[in-house]
Amino acid sequence: MGSGAEQEGYYLQDTRNIVGDCVLWWRKGMAGYTTDLNEAHLFSKAAAYQQHKNRSSDIPWRAMDVRGISRPMVYSFTLLKLKKKEVSNG
Repeated sequence: MGSGAEQEGYYLQDTRNIVGDCVLWWRKGMAGYTTDLNEAHLFSKAAAYQQHKNRSSDIPWRAMDVRGISRPMVYSFTLLKLKKKEVSNG
């Protein structure tokens, strides 16, 4: 990668679907999709825009911009595991 924002990297949003209020990002290794930014693939600017050219529904976003507006989340199934653990510990 080059310098500046290009070196920072890009995430690709698949705009064909959303999950709840969350967008879908290409997963690391380009192995499917995820709503978890920590699991999202980081593309070079050239690779991100090439994919957008190949499929216009894949939108490139600068990683530093997306990280600036991201929010922590909790998966509902992790709360269920926590609840079961609480109950079993009495």
